[in-house]
Amino acid sequence: AQAQDEYNETELEKNYPSSNTNIRLLEVVIANDSNNNKISPKVAQEIVENKDILGVIGHQDSSVTKAALEVYKKQGLAMVTTSTSTELKGEFFFRTNINNSKLSEKLADYLQKLDIEKAMVFYNEQNSFSRNIKEHFDTYFTSLKPGNQVELEDLNKEYFNTKKAVQNAVDKKFQAAILFQDTKTINQAIEIAKDNNQFSEQQRLKLFSPGTLYECDTLNEGNKAVKGLILAVPWFKGLPTAKPFLDRAVAQWGGPVEWRAATSYDAAKAFISALSNSGDNPTRAKVLEELKEVNVPPEETSSGQNLRFNPDGEIAGQPILVEVVESRNPACSNLDFRLVEE
Repeated sequence: AQAQDEYNETELEKNYPSSNTNIRLLEVVIANDSNNNKISPKVAQEIVENKDILGVIGHQDSSVTKAALEVYKKQGLAMVTTSTSTELKGEFFFRTNINNSKLSEKLADYLQKLDIEKAMVFYNEQNSFSRNIKEHFDTYFTSLKPGNQVELEDLNKEYFNTKKAVQNAVDKKFQAAILFQDTKTINQAIEIAKDNNQFSEQQRLKLFSPGTLYECDTLNEGNKAVKGLILAVPWFKGLPTAKPFLDRAVAQWGGPVEWRAATSYDAAKAFISALSNSGDNPTRAKVLEELKEVNVPPEETSSGQNLRFNPDGEIAGQPILVEVVESRNPACSNLDFRLVEE
């Protein structure tokens, strides 16, 4: 909505006080798939049947996006998403987020820097994002050093118990818990942090995760148990280059800005750029071609970095490491996220 408002206001200002009635404004249609991979293909089918829709931003969860993408592919409709699974790919697919391969490598490299050799990975085998990032991490971390060890715990398996799983990791002298939860298993990840916090500081597992825990709810619900949690994220509010976008967003919405809003903003900016270069009568095919050539300048993106897609539909950015620390955060908690100095 922010990118849409900015574009429409600019167009209106450019044409004021002209009586021109042929001004092209951006219209956004909102659809709800309940973040469910059974529902998303049905929603996608309704979208492709509306010929006025020239592109899609979404969906949220990688499994949900994967199911919908199959529908868009068949109908030639381009999609720009913030989902991170590398199982998502194809001619009609573009991503304004950092993918799982880069996120997992960032975490693995940092574990190596901390001399951590034994990592217990918690994930959901039934979810595309969770399964995919687990696979990337397992392969890369164990390749860094012969002694590196990964053990897996499926959060979705029958009778999974967070307390027993953490106890098992501590008993086996694991040094880190890697939380690769999806949106449906976030509560279990928080419980793992709380169970881990019951151990002494010497026994306690160091906690790591990607951006699914980069939100106020993690701080509010996890409280002191998530202090010290390290996250690999695609966007961070504390970077100087993010400040222009952050200031505009706070002024418009009046609340905290999270990475999903930032990367979704970039997705909208990519589409606006493609539409603007698609002539007076844009088509789905033309918008698709223009997306491949998108070049959004730094001052127009959420990160303050140039936005372009490579031939695989990926952006060139790198993950950022942040840590949960004690700090007055008026938006949500007595905890906050702070940039990790590397």
